[in-house]
Amino acid sequence: MRRRLLLSLLMAAGLVGGVVASQVHATTVLPLNMEQMLADASRVFIGTCSSVEAGKTAEGIPYTAYTFAVSEGLKGDIGGTVMIRQFGLLEPRRVDNKMIQAFRVLGMPTYKPGQKMLLLLGSDSELGLTSPVGLFQGAFTISLDTEGAEVAVNGSDNVNLFRDIDNLPAVAAAHRRGPVKLSLLRGMILQPGQ
Repeated sequence: MRRRLLLSLLMAAGLVGGVVASQVHATTVLPLNMEQMLADASRVFIGTCSSVEAGKTAEGIPYTAYTFAVSEGLKGDIGGTVMIRQFGLLEPRRVDNKMIQAFRVLGMPTYKPGQKMLLLLGSDSELGLTSPVGLFQGAFTISLDTEGAEVAVNGSDNVNLFRDIDNLPAVAAAHRRGPVKLSLLRGMILQPGQ
């Protein structure tokens, strides 16, 4: 709810102020743990970004569209491909040959083709825009550790990820920051509270 209010205010400020080059320089995000993010997420999946494109809604709101090839749907209605539209553009664009449109919310994650992610997405807005729950907190980059196991880390280095959660496995309870095994997160998503 607060995220939608924040995005609405940011979009209104951008539209009222005219279409000019700008970047939001401050974003306040409440720290969320994994249980809180899962409760707010409508869709959760593991996938690889396959394309990135800029666009505008019918109302003129700029967005960046990311397409993911889904390797595993974990929550919600997930097909083999998911396209999400996030508020803002990655690069400035000329509009009407005189003004530049470049909005970006600080803390909004971005993705590159070939990047494997675990995403916990909020519901789509009325404009068809969405973002990970808690912005950078709900977007986990997946890589391999030195032993070849898949690990995941979000934009806050997984700080607060397991804070105030009961019944955690010992490895999670002792974790403070840095990558965690993807298998641990997958288990928490598929069997919450266990």
